[in-house]
Amino acid sequence: MICGTLILAGSLMALQKPADKAHAAATERVTLRDGSVVLGLVTAVSTGPRGAVELLVRRDWAESHVKTRAGKWSRAIEAGSKLAARQRRERLGTWRGERAASAPADDRIVAWIDQELKRLDDPAVTARTLLMPVHLSRSDVRGLVRHPRRTPGCSSSAGSAVYPRSKRCRWTT
Repeated sequence: MICGTLILAGSLMALQKPADKAHAAATERVTLRDGSVVLGLVTAVSTGPRGAVELLVRRDWAESHVKTRAGKWSRAIEAGSKLAARQRRERLGTWRGERAASAPADDRIVAWIDQELKRLDDPAVTARTLLMPVHLSRSDVRGLVRHPRRTPGCSSSAGSAVYPRSKRCRWTT
């Protein structure tokens, strides 16, 4: 009886959708004047009357949560994305020409460059970047909640007697 109950409970837990708490914990939260919330990585905050908040937002998240603004942000970065893809194609083409002259016929790097050039020829790939840089003016932002960043490799526990926190980690906000 107990085994059957445990198997049933385990299978029901396996069928549940995982909570999306990791995404919310790994981002900063910007509340806009209209009450909508944007999650992303804040890259810059400038103060003053012409202040602004700049952040990186995942495109798929923005399209599902802030649809009207996501369209505007996407159109704003479209020209820059096309320019960046064209410049990358030019650099890869130059590198391929230099490398193919001295590399063996079955060079893996030349094959990768060819693959990358073929991928960049598809306009759908170059137009849809994974992240969108977003610029919000001060008048659009009601609130900003930032999570403290820490140096990679540091633990989040309190310092010990041997290695106090100040010696182990460099905490920034």
